[in-house]
Amino acid sequence: MANPLPHGYGEQRLEPGVHIVARLDVLPLVAEAVREAGTLYDFALHQGPGQVEGGRGPVPLLETSTGERWAVRHCWRGGAVARVLRDRYLRFGTSRPLAELAVQAVLSARGVATPQVNAAVVYESGLWYRGDVATSFIADATDLAMLSLGSRRWSDAERERAWFAAGTMLRAFFLTGARHADLNLRNIIVRRQPIEAYLLDLDRCTQAGRSRSGAHRAMLSRFHRSRRKLERLAGEEVGQRELAAMRCEAGASQRGNSPGIRCWG
Repeated sequence: MANPLPHGYGEQRLEPGVHIVARLDVLPLVAEAVREAGTLYDFALHQGPGQVEGGRGPVPLLETSTGERWAVRHCWRGGAVARVLRDRYLRFGTSRPLAELAVQAVLSARGVATPQVNAAVVYESGLWYRGDVATSFIADATDLAMLSLGSRRWSDAERERAWFAAGTMLRAFFLTGARHADLNLRNIIVRRQPIEAYLLDLDRCTQAGRSRSGAHRAMLSRFHRSRRKLERLAGEEVGQRELAAMRCEAGASQRGNSPGIRCWG
């Protein structure tokens, strides 16, 4: 790994071609799981207590001996190339698992809520690699699409608070200057109690030197295009109160302890 590891992380290489980067306190556990099952994903798939819904494949949960629960995601290709390459990526530059770990560490340090990356594992073979990422499982959390549309949507008041939380989190993210390649409703999850929004799918995020309004507006445009597509599929729309809540962030009110509203986009 060319770049320095985030604080508190270590690495280990297993033969043949396995590169593990994980928190120092769980590195031996991850290495043992990979040795036993071949990949961390296969270990979780067969040893874990269940699965959560994922975008391109099942995401098994894994209960570690330290009492933590992780979501273990395998890196699958998207788009037209997925039919041919499936889960293979060219070994050029920083791999997706290690890129996600690095970006998550930076964003977390700057106050952006994202599930912690506990381990990133890369399996190298010739010109290609495959990868797994294990993040902390956020219990009682639902993505914005599911909580807003369909039969499992939350109550009116909960939806408004959820979109408000998403707007607050996105404001913090935009201020870092980072760019998200695929900002959409499924890449934001919201924990119900206490309510908090988290940003997902960081493997293609890039870090920039400063925040630019044009960049965050482009990301928001992509986000709302995905929203309108989901609305057409569901045959219903996200409410105007939720959209208004997302466009604002909590600010200190000048009157008592009641929250004020300051719009940002």
